[in-house]
Amino acid sequence: MIQALGWLGRHAPVVLIVGCLIAFVFPDLASIMRPALPVLVALVLGSSMAQLKPRALLPDILSASRLPTLVAISIVLMPATSSIYALIFGLIGVSQRSLEFAVILAAAPPIASAAALCQFIGLNSRRALEISLVATVLTPLLGPLTISVLLPERAAVDPFDLAVRLAAIILGGWFFALVIGLPLRNRNRSGADGSHVLNGVSAIAMILFLVPVFDGVAVRLIEDPMTGSSILGLAVLLNLGVNGTVYFLARKPLGRRDSGTLGLLWGNRNAAVYLAALPPDPFLGMFIALYQFPMYFTPLLVRILVRLHDRIAQIPR
Repeated sequence: MIQALGWLGRHAPVVLIVGCLIAFVFPDLASIMRPALPVLVALVLGSSMAQLKPRALLPDILSASRLPTLVAISIVLMPATSSIYALIFGLIGVSQRSLEFAVILAAAPPIASAAALCQFIGLNSRRALEISLVATVLTPLLGPLTISVLLPERAAVDPFDLAVRLAAIILGGWFFALVIGLPLRNRNRSGADGSHVLNGVSAIAMILFLVPVFDGVAVRLIEDPMTGSSILGLAVLLNLGVNGTVYFLARKPLGRRDSGTLGLLWGNRNAAVYLAALPPDPFLGMFIALYQFPMYFTPLLVRILVRLHDRIAQIPR
């Protein structure tokens, strides 16, 4: 078992892509697992938290010199970015549905597995975990406030109720982090070290989470392929487009690793917390499901981008 988890951890980028395809082609299994979505979102969050001993980071995160910076980054990352999306999408006249998707996505924290993905591809996993943890903890406050202000048509959703649901998912993630991390961290059995084993656990958690996210998506894509195509295009733009834009804007002042980390955090958001906390919305469900494709391809694409950057940097001038 430990050896198998280690193998999955070593091949996590490819395993994630295969898992994404498996989730897409088993709609019956997705329907069965749909009620477990909040628990699975918490499991993904916990498996990522278990990666880098978050308790060991707390003294640094809570220090007077560090915490204000991380809070400021979280505010820029979520409500500020949501406001920018709302302004841009409103000016260019896109549909109200697309504007809602963009605002809800930006109001979400970075994906729970951001630190794990950074570890897969050699980026700054510690920085990713710091920002992800603070942004995730602030989400029950910042998320409902952002949605209630920028999307007044969704005001029927009680911000306090949404905050409570988000807080429950996040607390569940901390619980799973303790459960997963204690027995597996730093174990070395059958040639599988602790980091690969935890990567394998993260990959399995991410695949299990994918299955209910794709509930009913295949049927809706067959019935309305044009809508599905436009939603997929929006998902790619808000994921890979934002990822690459942030990376290239930040690479000179911050360097390759930190700019790649920020790009991954800005472009890959845990919007599934809203899918698990908001009332059912088939179109939002389709957007979040299709958003998983560029997100799960991110490790391979960022790896290619980083290698290309390194080769360009080596060219004599």
